[in-house]
Amino acid sequence: MYEITIGKPYTTIEDNNTISLNSDILINNKKEKIFFKLDKKYKPYLVTENIDAFVIAILPFALEKGCTIKSDGKITKRLLYQLRQYFIPCLLSCKENTKNVNFEIKTIEEEIESKNKVATIYPGRNEIDNLFTIYENQMQNVNTFKLTHLIKINNVYFENKILQPNAIDKICNNLNIEIINLETNLIKEYKEKRCNAYIYIYTAAVYSIKKLFNTLLVASTYPISEFSFSDDTASYELLIANSLSLPNLMIHSSGGAYNRNRKIEILKNDSKFQKYIK
Repeated sequence: MYEITIGKPYTTIEDNNTISLNSDILINNKKEKIFFKLDKKYKPYLVTENIDAFVIAILPFALEKGCTIKSDGKITKRLLYQLRQYFIPCLLSCKENTKNVNFEIKTIEEEIESKNKVATIYPGRNEIDNLFTIYENQMQNVNTFKLTHLIKINNVYFENKILQPNAIDKICNNLNIEIINLETNLIKEYKEKRCNAYIYIYTAAVYSIKKLFNTLLVASTYPISEFSFSDDTASYELLIANSLSLPNLMIHSSGGAYNRNRKIEILKNDSKFQKYIK
């Protein structure tokens, strides 16, 4: 069984404008560094008190190989409980080629407060799903679920050509949705196995700046009716979202009531959004 040791999180100033949240990871004594890099103005929101973001980041690898995860840092008690008692046993019983993961990590009670902002992730693919998530969550009547931030994770995909050029940036600017550009080397680490890691990467990114957010809206790729334990984690993102949610960070699969064609129909009937679709 593989042994993974997650180092305590620490920050580094990369240049005059960016800061990075890092953890040194040992995988069978081979050292790797995982980082989340973004504008230094978000420094107050980076989480160094626990290793939650980095546990989530390495879960796809751990579930594939079967691992014991150790750390001198601490994991949120409730997150560890949900992984041990619910998420991992469910995958072991329902999904082929999943291996057990053991944890030898001390816990910390959930105490991190946030600014109660609402985020969604834009990785440069499935633009309609992202646009529909913005559409569903941009009105005042959604109250605490009104979208406040869009996190662009760089270098996940090349831009699709479904929407007009820079459509996501334009609609965010028009709706006063703040854009956060975030870079992580998790994209490179998972390479061709990205479809096994998407939602983990998105969630880990938000956990890295959890002091800012209390809600993550994951733009659903598939409708709920197509739930399955396939190789694409998007097909069972409801399970992942539920398992990785905490009382002060709720993760929701957004837009799962509709397939993509229906989303396009709805967007084309709204004057604010129809102009962004080719």
